[in-house]
Amino acid sequence: MSVARREAEKEKLKKRSQLVPVLAFVLVLSVIAISFLAAPLIVDTGKEKNEDFNQRVLEAELKQNELFKFAGNSYSRVDVAAAVFLSIVLLAISFMIVAAALGGDFSRKEESVLPPTTNDPKAIRKYEKKRDKIRQQKIKEVKRLKEIQDREMRKRGQG
Repeated sequence: MSVARREAEKEKLKKRSQLVPVLAFVLVLSVIAISFLAAPLIVDTGKEKNEDFNQRVLEAELKQNELFKFAGNSYSRVDVAAAVFLSIVLLAISFMIVAAALGGDFSRKEESVLPPTTNDPKAIRKYEKKRDKIRQQKIKEVKRLKEIQDREMRKRGQG
């Protein structure tokens, strides 16, 4: 049965598009670009809203601390730090959204059912019932995959 499961996992990997890594790379680059373009705006807004922040930024934004100029903006250490922080936050949020959209692994479903914390026989029976139900679903899935695999083998043998 584990052979059928491995074959099913291989099929899933084959079905995945080759563009997924490229799209992920484009997502990362676009988030970094947006962060670096938005960082000076965020720092300027912070300066206007908070006088203490303005004083601290002025101390750090001396002319000799100017790192580079890009797209009409001169980036200081504060701007670069804000851009790095913003890009990390945006990437974390996008990774969480992608992980939520993909869902969980079917093989880990049985482990997601937590055992009861008390020695209550009723709770233990309920827990065992849930685990048995998940096991039966796995057995059905493996049988279905095995049938598909057998059909494919017969087709190859006949063709």
